[in-house]
Amino acid sequence: MPEFSGFSVVDKLAADNKLVTNKILFFTAASVTDSELEKWYKLGVKGCLRKPVDPNTLFEKMNEVRHTQ
Repeated sequence: MPEFSGFSVVDKLAADNKLVTNKILFFTAASVTDSELEKWYKLGVKGCLRKPVDPNTLFEKMNEVRHTQ
């Protein structure tokens, strides 16, 4: 995303209270540190998958996220 990063998207969703009412599953091709993931999870992101994503892994994670509070 040339004009913004995934980090800024998550920050905007959090600022707009969208992470409370929506189940966000994040996809990234970038290397993400554990501390960055922890920050996202604390904001309300439900999961993170690194690209390329195996379809079976995607469906498993979607089912996991769908059944979370």
